[in-house]
Amino acid sequence: IGDYLLDANDTALMRVRFANGAMGTIQATRWATGHHNSLTLSVHGDKGAIRVDLDASKDEVQVCLNDDVHPARWSTVKAPPTPSIYQRFIEHREKPRTSSARMDSEGRESAPGPASIVAQYTA
Repeated sequence: IGDYLLDANDTALMRVRFANGAMGTIQATRWATGHHNSLTLSVHGDKGAIRVDLDASKDEVQVCLNDDVHPARWSTVKAPPTPSIYQRFIEHREKPRTSSARMDSEGRESAPGPASIVAQYTA
């Protein structure tokens, strides 16, 4: 842009309005100062928050829920182990699928997602 060298690093800031009228902001960037291509996700609401930081851990999430919201106390919740593709193949061949198992779009059992991890923590 003129004499200025534009160095775009995939950054976006969005204002959103949800179906119930609530307002929110979404910020996305790959190269924030102090981070090199990091992957983090934070969701904040009036009843709690959840934070995923894959640079810090691949199997933990931080939550701030219930009585911890006002004092701003965060707890770490460890995800259950996820079987490897090999383990899933062997288990699928050795035992019939149960009706309570979560299935992906291709009919395979899938590991619990963040919502079920938080549900286990809040139960």
